[in-house]
Amino acid sequence: VKLFVKHGNGYTFTDSGWATIGKSGTIDLTLDLTSINAADIREYGIQFVDASNSSGQASVYVDNVYLTN
Repeated sequence: VKLFVKHGNGYTFTDSGWATIGKSGTIDLTLDLTSINAADIREYGIQFVDASNSSGQASVYVDNVYLTN
């Protein structure tokens, strides 16, 4: 899982880097936005990718997302 923003006229992609959700199922993610003008953010999101050896279904619950400067 990772956080990302797309910013500027060219929708430059900046992300937090991949993190693995462990067996506890809980993770805190952060993305440093100090070098990005918040007014230029065009899109933000959370990207999930399943493990290569995964099977079945999964549920994802997101409690809070904060965008601060």
